[in-house]
Amino acid sequence: MTIHIPDSAPRIHDQGFRPYDGPIRRPSSATWTLCRYTIGRSVGRRRKFRFKLVPIFAALFVFVVVAGYVIFAFVSGVPSVAPGEESPYFEYVRDFYRWAVIGVALLSVSIPPQVLSGDRRGGLLNLYMTTPLSRSKYVSAQGIAFLSVTAMLAVPAFLLLLVVYSLLGKGPGDIADFLNFLWRIPVGSLTLALLPVALGMAFGVMVRRGSLGAVYNIALLWITFGVARTIRTTNDISDSIFFMSPIDTALSLTRVVFGGRNSPELLPYVPNAVIVLGYLAWVVAAMVYVFWRSRKFTESL
Repeated sequence: MTIHIPDSAPRIHDQGFRPYDGPIRRPSSATWTLCRYTIGRSVGRRRKFRFKLVPIFAALFVFVVVAGYVIFAFVSGVPSVAPGEESPYFEYVRDFYRWAVIGVALLSVSIPPQVLSGDRRGGLLNLYMTTPLSRSKYVSAQGIAFLSVTAMLAVPAFLLLLVVYSLLGKGPGDIADFLNFLWRIPVGSLTLALLPVALGMAFGVMVRRGSLGAVYNIALLWITFGVARTIRTTNDISDSIFFMSPIDTALSLTRVVFGGRNSPELLPYVPNAVIVLGYLAWVVAAMVYVFWRSRKFTESL
């Protein structure tokens, strides 16, 4: 029996889903895939222009300061130092982290809350949990992405200043000193970025609106900074009160890494071990809260 179907009758043209023909990777690569995707989101890749404003402004600020340092290196005279001794002008390069922290803070207070809260509101967190990603892998991937974006804001700037000042005879004393400062650049940049990023992630999982998390983060940073400075300048108490301020804590440990000048504002009389412990206390407390809150989210999925 033959069934005649008129031309005007509806037909099914799609015989099924198109098979996936992209690369097939191991389940363990899901962490790095999410990390790369978050890095792109953090810098505003394929997003509206308003999401690019903070990364652009932070990068412009840091490299305008770098340009000022480079101009200063060209117009200032060459100091007379003995062979093998470090130029006194190189102290400015060691202290560049005081400017870099502003750009790092801009990124850390805005990007982690924006991305983490956006994952929950937009349903991406539900999608991630259906993949080989676990709760710890999700948090780790996001943390690595945020840390990469913020730390890489400072690394190229330090490298450029190191090369320029060295070529102009205003750098480290010899090749050993050059290499000694070279390894400090990534370590110091990560040190400068880790604590602000951990706090940014904590506020990102605390609220559902990224802008609100950024406001809370800024309030914590500047209120604790102002209170700690006020107490230290108006009361005869231990300098260890600086642990109240995450900014002072991060700056103090970064100064230790770069070997910058001892400044009364950055606690030269506090032992390095105490500074490290205070730094780790802030980071561990923030990340414990991040993992605890993320467990609450994933258990409710």
